[in-house]
Amino acid sequence: MFEPTGKVPFSMNLGNLRLLTPSLAVVAFKRCVDHVHLAIDMEFVRGFGEHLGSLLSRELGVLGGDAEQKCRKYLAEPEGVANERRELNAKLERLESARDAIEDWRVNGV
Repeated sequence: MFEPTGKVPFSMNLGNLRLLTPSLAVVAFKRCVDHVHLAIDMEFVRGFGEHLGSLLSRELGVLGGDAEQKCRKYLAEPEGVANERRELNAKLERLESARDAIEDWRVNGV
């Protein structure tokens, strides 16, 4: 039985090396491929994220004295959208009151 001694259990002659070379190449390739996504993450994704926060803060101007006003302006709903929302809410109220009237007529016969 083979006991782990830290030594290769067979001699490293040329024949054995020829047998091991394709297997070792596959293992090395797989280990290299395993690290590609880590390298991409470290160099591009995290590197981009590190600079993104400071760039956005600087370019949007949310760190200055008038930061609160700028943030309110950025978060404000456009007037056209607000008008459309009000119109749709008014239509919804009319439809709900019509539905209630129909339901009353159906139930009470009034």
